Amino acid sequence: MLLASLIMLTYNHLDLTKKALASLRQHTRLSDQVQLTVIDNHSSDGTPEFLRGLGWCDVVLNQQEKGIAASYNQGIRRVRARFYVTLANDVTFCPNWLEALMWCAMSEAKIGIVGPSAYVDSKMWIFHVQEDGGCVGKLVEVHPSRKVEVEYIETSCMLIKDELVQEIGLFDEGYDPFWYDDTDYCLRARAAGWKVMIYANVPVSALGDVTTGTHPQVKELRAKSRHRFVEKWGSWLRSRAQ
Repeated sequence: MLLASLIMLTYNHLDLTKKALASLRQHTRLSDQVQLTVIDNHSSDGTPEFLRGLGWCDVVLNQQEKGIAASYNQGIRRVRARFYVTLANDVTFCPNWLEALMWCAMSEAKIGIVGPSAYVDSKMWIFHVQEDGGCVGKLVEVHPSRKVEVEYIETSCMLIKDELVQEIGLFDEGYDPFWYDDTDYCLRARAAGWKVMIYANVPVSALGDVTTGTHPQVKELRAKSRHRFVEKWGSWLRSRAQ
């Protein structure tokens, strides 16, 4: 079993992928215990050719486009590890980011998911689910050394304990091709008694929605996933409105 399996998804945007991989190599101690798998979802901009030439990480080239949940599940199934870290291809890393996230996860037995902070002028974004299934964020003052329990974090940088995966399973691939897969997974973890945390001392950043936001059917697909989410979590959502 590895210590950590890092799983980065790519779909076009080769320029961002190159920057993300360069940042990851600069700030991550890859070894026989910490490995990266890059899963490409049938890019058409030269990304597969670029990835084939890397030589320092595991590369999976899907011959058809898969959803985000299915692709991360593909990576998790590929190798067993104490920690899995889902990554987008637009992430900028910081020194010791992985060690800090693992430390946070190990600081309490029931912390199952950990994400980095997203700081704006000394404040941090905290996201929560509204009663109608919408997801919104607000900026709050948080000391940079604090762990903060939250409802959910995004898969752009999400550390998951293997014990959690063994208990609740993988991402729900019904959220296809994207949206709400991460929210759903975090709520499933919380329903099983696990904590979802942000560690405020890890300022990893992502541009966000680079691939999903440019999809030609983004509004329709987002609405479809939101409908699935509301159907699945309706009782919990209604309880929040009371």
